Amino acid sequence: MSRLLLLALCLMLPACAGTTSPTLRITDASVRERSGEAAVVVFTLEASNPNAEALPLNRVEYELSIDGRVMARGLRSAEATIRRSGQSRIALPVSIPLAAAQQAGAIPYRLEGRVGYRPFNATSRMLVDAGLRFPSAGFDDEGTIDFSGSGVP
Repeated sequence: MSRLLLLALCLMLPACAGTTSPTLRITDASVRERSGEAAVVVFTLEASNPNAEALPLNRVEYELSIDGRVMARGLRSAEATIRRSGQSRIALPVSIPLAAAQQAGAIPYRLEGRVGYRPFNATSRMLVDAGLRFPSAGFDDEGTIDFSGSGVP
């Protein structure tokens, strides 16, 4: 009953819309490690925060497709904060099966997902703490990963 009351209260208060979502884009994708079974590709997300307050990030959900096939899905802790009225970079390491990493040259990829954040205004935080609202911002990028020129054994 208290969750329903909180939701009803929030719908009546304009303060609920006080946090503007950050914008996200992928700026780099590079192979960093290879082992006998997998390769690690690190994607760099650039996050821009238009708000006058910093936004703590709490999770990154993603799905990576390589050459049209889903290779990885995951949920990671973001462990970052986007500074107020500024930008931050977030490293997202993704492990993929070695079969995908053994191809030579530039291989097409698609990475899509969402980054969850903790809003700074009190009303929105109350909704998050009550489990009623989990704000997030999405990203969707296509490009190529160069497995031949990675310099990684």
